[in-house]
Amino acid sequence: MAQSQLESGQIAAARRTIRDAVQDRDDIAELQLLRGRIELAAGSVRTAYEAYSNALSLDSSNVEALLGVANLGLQVGRIEESEDAADRILTLDPNNISALLIKGIHHTIKRKFEDALKDADAIIAIRPSDEGAVILKARALALLGRQDEAYAAVDTAVKASGETVGLAITQLELHRRRDEGPEMVAILERLRRLAPNERKHDIDEANTLYKLGDAPRARAILQGALVAKPLSDGDAQAIGRLWNEYDPNPFDAPALRQFASKAGLAARKVVARFFIDHNQPDQADAALAGAPAGNDVAALRARIAVLRGNPADALAKANAILAGDATHCDALLAKARASLAVRRGDDAVLAAQTAAANCPGDPAGYLTLADAHAQRGDPSGVSLAFRDGFDNNLQDSLFARRYVDWLLRNGQKSRALAIARRLTGAAPALISGWQLYGELCAQQPEARCSDDAKTGLDAARHLYGVDLRTGEQGSAGLLGRLPRR
Repeated sequence: MAQSQLESGQIAAARRTIRDAVQDRDDIAELQLLRGRIELAAGSVRTAYEAYSNALSLDSSNVEALLGVANLGLQVGRIEESEDAADRILTLDPNNISALLIKGIHHTIKRKFEDALKDADAIIAIRPSDEGAVILKARALALLGRQDEAYAAVDTAVKASGETVGLAITQLELHRRRDEGPEMVAILERLRRLAPNERKHDIDEANTLYKLGDAPRARAILQGALVAKPLSDGDAQAIGRLWNEYDPNPFDAPALRQFASKAGLAARKVVARFFIDHNQPDQADAALAGAPAGNDVAALRARIAVLRGNPADALAKANAILAGDATHCDALLAKARASLAVRRGDDAVLAAQTAAANCPGDPAGYLTLADAHAQRGDPSGVSLAFRDGFDNNLQDSLFARRYVDWLLRNGQKSRALAIARRLTGAAPALISGWQLYGELCAQQPEARCSDDAKTGLDAARHLYGVDLRTGEQGSAGLLGRLPRR
């Protein structure tokens, strides 16, 4: 039944069926293998890995289980198990292309680039047009310093087999490694056509264009992506950080009207929050023009009312929402800000604390909490709000600057310098972070860090690519970022 459901595309039903079967009999390798296939189809890589690992424990020579552990182990960070499985496959079949490719990736991880190149050539000898082998070879050549040969390997494959997403991403990473921004833009344009539903390419291209000084093109790409494609929380945060860094006014009035008429509600809420955070109530209101009624829109309108000097209206709207949903972050922020405006410090602290706890990736909760503690004359509370907010938003340059300004006003120069240094470590491509660090280094010559700040700033100007999110590991596979030259 589970197999039939998988074949007919009923993935959720197939997951339930195979879960029940495995719960009844967890000692049958075929059931574990089928569960691995179903979980892969569902996009649950970690659960699929566990299923293949369980199958392998039941049948140690099963090639499908070995390949599942070898391949997925790379993706979930089980590197030793992945390499051991690849080695076992190659013991059974020295010409297994999948295992040779995985072994080549392991050699790359271990910086054994010559061995990775041999693995790629071994695959090409068996299957000359194998895309994975071409990509592995190009990456190994680049890491050996043979960049021109790497370019040539990919160009030859494109001419022979046509352009694919994998080959285009490899070309992109080769150019990124050498800080070749204009060449990256040309490839990202092609990638956005080859993979039209991948918003990460829009964000990557916009970031590159902003760094190259072409704000109008970057702005148009992000506006188009917001209208045309689904929006995840991570994508929304990435777009917000780009605007914070390069473009505090990403829409003129006609563009904002057009956006509001075409974009989905999720994108409109993202844009409205951006304008609220930048104290632009009219633009926030325009982003929500004609939006369907609901708690989310009402809460954002409450936040706008605070900015327009109507705290009573904001409190009424926020309290109505919170009566049914006590954890609604925008409503909590509206209540906290409105309470501050009417000097109800205790109410402001409680609402801001709840907002920060429920939406830790939104710096607005922590900033509001800091302001609420400041109004109550509680510097230790302000310090904790900034500390916790920065810990949860290490790549937010605007938040870091607010934190640093407060530390400097309170005589904590060394702490301010440490915060700026930590920001540059979490977001090395962020120009504003290095500028902040440089300012503090100039104010504290005894720290002797001005040269480091200048070097970092010079590098950041040509470091094309959005910084990996805090806690996110770089890909160990064939399409991850290459280290810079």
